[in-house]
Amino acid sequence: MVRLRNIVHSLLLAVLLAGCLPVQQFIEDWTGKTSSEMQIVVLWHNFTGTEEMAIRALSDRFNRENTAGVVLIPEYQHHIREKLSQTSPAHQPDLLVIWSEELDDYRYEKRIASFGFLPLEVRQQQGDMLPMAEALFSINGNLSALPLGVETYILYYNSDWLGDLGYDTTSATLETVRSISCSATNPTGGQMGLGIPLHESALLAFLTAGGSELFGADGQYHFADAGGIDTVSALNAMLSGSCALVYEDLDVGVERLSNSSMAMLVESSLRLSEIEQSVTGGRNFSLGAGAIPGLVGPGQTLWNGPGVLCISPSGPRREAAMHVLSWFYTPEAQQIWSEATNYLPVRTSLLKARVETESGALMTILAQLALDAAQKQMWVAWPRHISAQSCRSALRQTLFSLGSETLMPSVYVEQATAACNSGIIAIQP
Repeated sequence: MVRLRNIVHSLLLAVLLAGCLPVQQFIEDWTGKTSSEMQIVVLWHNFTGTEEMAIRALSDRFNRENTAGVVLIPEYQHHIREKLSQTSPAHQPDLLVIWSEELDDYRYEKRIASFGFLPLEVRQQQGDMLPMAEALFSINGNLSALPLGVETYILYYNSDWLGDLGYDTTSATLETVRSISCSATNPTGGQMGLGIPLHESALLAFLTAGGSELFGADGQYHFADAGGIDTVSALNAMLSGSCALVYEDLDVGVERLSNSSMAMLVESSLRLSEIEQSVTGGRNFSLGAGAIPGLVGPGQTLWNGPGVLCISPSGPRREAAMHVLSWFYTPEAQQIWSEATNYLPVRTSLLKARVETESGALMTILAQLALDAAQKQMWVAWPRHISAQSCRSALRQTLFSLGSETLMPSVYVEQATAACNSGIIAIQP
């Protein structure tokens, strides 16, 4: 049913933009507005699955509730930048869903009509925005796109199992994680201490927690600094001692944690509900979650998430797009998006309300983690230009190679640093 609706939606959009009266009449009937009262806003996105359903639900809610004569139409595009290059500014969409690593590319893109406009209402309420969300889409301190939500990689764990081993979240370090993971590992019984997905985000989350600078003021990556080398050395000790497992199938860790054959798991906060449900359906134990420990105590957290960029030309189209962006930042829209996708809201007031009203739930723990990270400045925004394939491949290769004892851990992270920095040079304007 959802697939059929999406197909019909795309067909309606194509015919509407071609100027066919019957579809205009359909939109009038749908919105209760005449053509002269309506301003169409087109949003291109590359969401699939849950996120695509959520952006459509947001659009439907906006179209039902707004009284400004604006109609929002979301449209899926697989290769957005390629499609933009084939479309004149007059026929381009008004809004784009983007990621922070794409922001500079769009900034220097000559084919878009405009860049980085945000509504006055968002600017006036920017003080309520999580600083890590703001940093994701800021250039030289200027917010250029509206963050929709944020995620981070966290440590999920079997609270009962780790409690028996003396794990203390308030004082744990990476060495503690190594010690606990080795104590929990029992090869003959099929039990593993720690699971790590083979994904660049997981390695970057560890490097962030370990204090690596990641990206310096010189515009270069510094994974191989002291914090980075000490972090990969700690991971190497766990993996070479068979106390941790790096796996390619992203469902392996969730399955093993839920059936009590894995004590700890590093995963995205977006999978929190899935992991909770899996644990509930498996063996009976208490599920815990928290920040990945650092080298000397609680570590910094790495944050990422999608945003919406306005590229409308000046005039009625931009005014209508600003109306949409203003609504996307409302508590109502933020809550709808968060509940549907598991992205955390970017408004601190919503996170504080969640902590006050849902004490004890894991989502509440995650909200408090975000608030604490913001207050203590223990956060890092996802670095730019990681999208280069050579960089992502090098980071995954580093994680895959740790524990092999073929080379020193520092060599792998130095190679990843060189690969990522070569990618920056290749795409700088």
